[in-house]
Amino acid sequence: MDAVERIKQHFPVPSEPPREAWFMDPTKQGYYTGLLEAIAGDETDIRYIERYLFDTGGIKNFGRYKEWVVWFQCLLPHLFAHILKEGLLPLTINYFLNVYPGQIPDEYDGFRDDVLRTLPQVIMESEVWDGQDLSKKFWWYDEWEGYWTCPLYATMFFCLKYLTPAEISSWVASIAEIDAAFWREQIHKWLKGANEFFKYVEPLEKVSTVPSITNEPTVRNREEDSVAKYLEVAGINWHNSMLVFEGHYSSNNIWDYLSKENAETLWSEVKKYPELSFSDTPMN
Repeated sequence: MDAVERIKQHFPVPSEPPREAWFMDPTKQGYYTGLLEAIAGDETDIRYIERYLFDTGGIKNFGRYKEWVVWFQCLLPHLFAHILKEGLLPLTINYFLNVYPGQIPDEYDGFRDDVLRTLPQVIMESEVWDGQDLSKKFWWYDEWEGYWTCPLYATMFFCLKYLTPAEISSWVASIAEIDAAFWREQIHKWLKGANEFFKYVEPLEKVSTVPSITNEPTVRNREEDSVAKYLEVAGINWHNSMLVFEGHYSSNNIWDYLSKENAETLWSEVKKYPELSFSDTPMN
């Protein structure tokens, strides 16, 4: 049995449909019905799934309601049949980050392994590649933020968060092993952006100014600090990542999301590969 089928087996269809996120307002009370039927349907039906994920994706801020957790667990393996459609991969990653803000728990024996064999592997699917390199024709490649950058950057953050330091080492090695021009170009963009990002999120007393989104230096304001803001300024934000980093219960401290050991391991491993490293790599 493969990873997708194991996830399906362990998370059966809940007996009741999930409520809308705004069920607290009696004028908007409602339920999402027919989610599994929609996920087997056409593009219009998939939009219904996207709307559900976006609507309830702020689960960390609304409250970790059991019905949303169990429905996400149930939907997750079914999403893989459509996850390359526009918008679905970053939304799924965002939802996962909010459902599991710490490490991946033992929902069942092997759950973590099954997740790592599936969700972060989507960007390696054959549809995204043209021979031995990333395809520039795939729908999500575009210079406009919201296409290629979304799934790649969301996936990179996912791996940096959930992998162990030993797995980070293997992950970086696998990234460096792919000798493909466009792949390297995109990875370099993320690495350089991540380098800038980790500088921006240093304490205010260490870094008092940062570029604005228009690249003009601005004085940092503690009240305006946010992880989402500095991901955007660094150029490695992804669509709807505010569901993870902005909200009543979100933190402005990156180390509430990531392990310092993982970040240090990332940069120490990157420096081992000339094709990946650059002169101002942090955490020397």
